[in-house]
Amino acid sequence: MKLSEYLYEDEEYIDEQEWIDNAKRRAKIDVKMAIKTAESIINEERMLMEKKNNVQTLKDNKIKMSEEERKKAMDSGCVWHWNGPEKPVCAIWKTKDSKGKIYYCSNTHRAFAKSSTLKGAIKKFKFIKTTS
Repeated sequence: MKLSEYLYEDEEYIDEQEWIDNAKRRAKIDVKMAIKTAESIINEERMLMEKKNNVQTLKDNKIKMSEEERKKAMDSGCVWHWNGPEKPVCAIWKTKDSKGKIYYCSNTHRAFAKSSTLKGAIKKFKFIKTTS
């Protein structure tokens, strides 16, 4: 028996050369899809690294909050209890980016939020607290 008698596609028998041509065409499509997928993954990784670098820059550029800002944040419940319930720590911190713009941030090991206003950071903290 010839090889072509065993080859069929979509329940129809095809000859050997047609089967080889189809296999080559599918292989080219698979390679193109693999390249597109790899490029997509690389781009996502680049974006994540840029975000990570931005967050690290903000952490490195922390500046002291005024007592009024700190009191407002703590009175709103934006606190961590690392030192026990009698010594709460403010969960929002103030920073500036590489361009000098001021932000108010909060984070856990799972999430990060920044806002250009203290009021915005207080609102975002409600979500951040759920990730601790």
